[in-house]
Amino acid sequence: SNHYRLFYIDLTKFSKMEKLKDINWKGLVDGKHSWMEEHLRAHPVKREGKTVTRFYSVDFSGTQQELLALVESMADSISHYVYDEKQLEEMKKRNIEPFRKASGF
Repeated sequence: SNHYRLFYIDLTKFSKMEKLKDINWKGLVDGKHSWMEEHLRAHPVKREGKTVTRFYSVDFSGTQQELLALVESMADSISHYVYDEKQLEEMKKRNIEPFRKASGF
């Protein structure tokens, strides 16, 4: 007797996976970390085998941490981490504040 197997392939999931493969992931990496240099204090780098550990802390002014500039910088940039340029442009056209939506994530 002949045996047939039926395979079900969910093409919607397949197309989503294909879309993920088409993304230029290296292009999404932002090597600009000037905000870290501006708002955080770098401590000595520790290397142990293949592991590199970097530690940063928020500066103090007397007994108070200087958080305001760091928080403002993060607030200014959060929407760029959540949305791509096309989405940001669309929100701008519709008078939607990207920060409000992005901060909900």
